[in-house]
Amino acid sequence: QPAAPDRIETQTIILSVVAAVPIAIISIPVRLVWLLVVLVKSLYLLADNRRMEAANSLECFWKNTLTLILLPFRVYSFLSPARRNVVNSPNYVNLADVDVTDSKNIPPEFNPTRVGVISAAASFSESIWNFTGKTDETTWPSMDGATCQEMDRNFTSEEAAAAGIIDPNPNDPRPIRPLFIGVRGTLYAMDTYECMCNFFGGLAENFAPIESFVAKVQRTIDEKNAALTEYRYVPVVVGHSMGGALASGIAVEKGISSITFNSMGWGNELYRRVGRDALRTANTTNAQYHINISVAGCHVSDPSAFIFQQVPLRTIHLPNCTELAEIHMRIKDTWEAYCREAGLSGVTRP
Repeated sequence: QPAAPDRIETQTIILSVVAAVPIAIISIPVRLVWLLVVLVKSLYLLADNRRMEAANSLECFWKNTLTLILLPFRVYSFLSPARRNVVNSPNYVNLADVDVTDSKNIPPEFNPTRVGVISAAASFSESIWNFTGKTDETTWPSMDGATCQEMDRNFTSEEAAAAGIIDPNPNDPRPIRPLFIGVRGTLYAMDTYECMCNFFGGLAENFAPIESFVAKVQRTIDEKNAALTEYRYVPVVVGHSMGGALASGIAVEKGISSITFNSMGWGNELYRRVGRDALRTANTTNAQYHINISVAGCHVSDPSAFIFQQVPLRTIHLPNCTELAEIHMRIKDTWEAYCREAGLSGVTRP
């Protein structure tokens, strides 16, 4: 299986160097305006007795401001961290240039159990693309851009392991029911701002709210599991695009499973927030529990163009079996087309 590309493309270097100076200059008046927005938001959070969220908002603003202003002097810093975690990484599998109908080219992760879970996650990820607010159709928590959905199936501990689901309580005899915690990708102008913060080495300012949301869901899971006898819930964080970067980072930080699609890479601040030890564990001991499905031709996640933006976890780079123009958004269609082409429904593994 080929490793990831072993160099940064020339166009990537040109983009980073040429774009750094004007972006840093333009960012100064933009950040002054944004400072007013952040201050108003922080005052609202403080008035609502949400001091931690207010502190996180101000911290993200300050770090992102420094990142943009100092960008011309630290171009190398937002290229090198992701690059050294992806280049020649054993956690990268490129299927874009192989015959997917040949069974030997099917990664061992694509066993029938995991394929079913990935398919459910792909459908869920696409369903939350336009999800913006709370819903009364579920008893699980929800917020702007994030919601939950449980699978209508239980797994034994062995099946859960095959499906790439971390079992937080392996001694618990109850079957496992996966609960997807979905994080929406880029949809609005403000989401684009979050992407730019992450892209140039900062930390998306909605990281802290999503992180708090996942913690809230985990507490809800604990409460519900205490009253259940037939099965127990186990969280799996799902995300697409910018939501994939947030989902994978939070999952690694909290030690829970993640399934992401066409994910953006991690900015420097996200690397620092997660920490080397947690990332090292995710890439070794827990490597089978974090998977990113990337598709050839995706303008965000194709490593031939954005090598430094790849998720530093287990990424499987699939061919575009549909040749869709909107391939970045239509992950469900491209995933299902790949499954048909590769005949994954009939795959058997020992």
